[in-house]
Formats: sequence, C-alpha cells, structure tokens
Amino acid sequence: MGVMTLPWTPKLFYGIISDTFPICKSRKRSYIIIMGLIQGLCSIAIPFLPIRTEFTIVAMGTMISLAGAFMDVVVDGLMVCQARIDPENGSEELQAYSWSLVGLGGILGGLIGGELTYIN
Repeated sequence: MGVMTLPWTPKLFYGIISDTFPICKSRKRSYIIIMGLIQGLCSIAIPFLPIRTEFTIVAMGTMISLAGAFMDVVVDGLMVCQARIDPENGSEELQAYSWSLVGLGGILGGLIGGELTYIN
C-alpha cells in the first residue's frame, strides 16, 4: 500500500470528527469547504513548488488523498441524512450530482495538469 492511500484507512474517525466538532455551527458543509480548499490548493501548488523533491510531491499527494477521503465520508453522511428526509427517492439525485462533479473535477484536473506539464 502506498503512503498516499493511507488516509483512506481511518475513515471511521473522519465521520466521528465531523459529527463531534462542528465548525461555524455546521457538521458537514464546513468540512466539505475546508477539505475542498485543501485539496484544490495542494493540487495547484504541486507544479509551482520551488523545490520539487519526491518527499514534497508525496506529501502534497497525501494531503490531497486525506482531503478526498474526509470529503467522501462527509458526503456519505449527507446521503444518509437525505435518505432519511425522503425515504421514497432517497439520495439518488444527490448521489448523481456528487459523482457528476467528481467526474468534472477529474476531467478539468487532467486538462489543467496536462497543460501545466509544459510549463518550465
């Protein structure tokens, strides 16, 4: 198992943290925003690091993975809450919306990353 996949192991604790320690009176939304910012900033920072060693790239990749794992747990919690609100339709639309944005982010990230590889 790689170092960058380690943050996916203690996912149970991310749910406990987000449910126990609300930020700005929000148990879900604030964590999604903070982790999204961490993920985005680390992704953008990699090509602009003044010293690009294996350690710094792995550290940034691990932070990206940690933020992704944390957001995955929080979004799953939102899905459960939505399913309780609407037992008939559940969280199907929210799930589709979530995966659509993940796909769009992957496409945009790939395109931007490809362009940034030409910057030297």
